[in-house]
Amino acid sequence: MNQLDCATLAIFVFAGLGILAALVTIVAAARDGYGRVAEVSPADRESRWR
Repeated sequence: MNQLDCATLAIFVFAGLGILAALVTIVAAARDGYGRVAEVSPADRESRWR
């Protein structure tokens, strides 16, 4: 691969990771429900993930 191919591949990889992260965030928010997430205190949210 020449330099251009490596740079193009890196751009696509980072763009794909960004899209994937956005989708995961959207799905997680949709599953939890925006209101319910807002009502949970930070301490409860922290203990839930441990």
